[in-house]
Amino acid sequence: LKANKNIYLSKNLKIHHLGFKSSFKNNKNFNEESQKLRNWHYMWSNFYFYKKNYSYFYAFIKMSGKLFKALLKTIIFMLLLDSKKRTKYFYRFYGIISSMIGSKSFYRGIYF
Repeated sequence: LKANKNIYLSKNLKIHHLGFKSSFKNNKNFNEESQKLRNWHYMWSNFYFYKKNYSYFYAFIKMSGKLFKALLKTIIFMLLLDSKKRTKYFYRFYGIISSMIGSKSFYRGIYF
């Protein structure tokens, strides 16, 4: 509104999200980086939401199960040599820790 732009609303508007459809879908490096970003930011923003709207203690209690689960799965998949799942859970763990220590949303990967 500060830019004096119009805002339009429609109750009849429907959007169909194609989900994971992009021009970069076939680019392996982009796909891997987008998965890292998605997992990191998902957990970072979960913790941040609870901390901002409730308290740090509440966020810690609410997210402690996810923190432990992400760490445990990172270790399990590392031992099972499943690098794809290990990476997924490592970035989830990393996202929660980053939010816990007060880091800003910084992870953008190599393409973002």
